[in-house]
Amino acid sequence: MAFSVRRSPGLRTGLLLLPPMLWLGVAYLLALGALFVTSLWSQNDFTGAIERIWTLDNYRQIWEIPVYRTIAVRTIALARSSPWWTPWSPSRSRSTWRSSPHPAGDDSS
Repeated sequence: MAFSVRRSPGLRTGLLLLPPMLWLGVAYLLALGALFVTSLWSQNDFTGAIERIWTLDNYRQIWEIPVYRTIAVRTIALARSSPWWTPWSPSRSRSTWRSSPHPAGDDSS
């Protein structure tokens, strides 16, 4: 009894979407890697030119300068809390959906 992809539309759809999803994942990871590598470079204070010298000074400044530290902590806190408050946000509310204007002649409410 051989398994056929034709009998399983979910499997067929998954196999069809697998290559593009893999390419998107690779592109995403490469972009994150490039962002990390460039964050290790420094900038010349006098000329403003990028110096491709590997240093952790950018990360040191995040923790030493209070404004940067505050921004980093708030950004991380918001990113960590967003999965918790998104389901309860007003834009996801069913009552908001029902009270929104529908196109003329739409009886789907």
